[in-house]
Amino acid sequence: MLGSVEFRCAEAPEELRSLEKWLTPARELRGRTRLGHAAIAEGEMGGALEVLTVGLGSGSALTVLIQSVFSWLERRRAGSTIKLKLKQPDGREADLEIDGAQQPDAIVERVFDFFGERRR
Repeated sequence: MLGSVEFRCAEAPEELRSLEKWLTPARELRGRTRLGHAAIAEGEMGGALEVLTVGLGSGSALTVLIQSVFSWLERRRAGSTIKLKLKQPDGREADLEIDGAQQPDAIVERVFDFFGERRR
């Protein structure tokens, strides 16, 4: 397994449900999404839906994921952004924030570089 990508959308947690529904039909992502709560820090209250995690099994799933997120963002209100936390099995992490104005190919390359994959 390559690792996982966590999505957060603090200003509108219900957007995570929308994103999960958008991703579910993709064959490469089917059964790899999970809605949940972020870890609760001391002094914070939990409860709200805060994170969508997608497990990545291959580079093709990674490409489909990023392209699907951009397609989803195009259908959101102008200025919508979503935060990504890339996680490798060895514990390394990287944070990204994307919006519909960025070039999908540039983000795909950055994500592939992080996971040490070559784009096919």
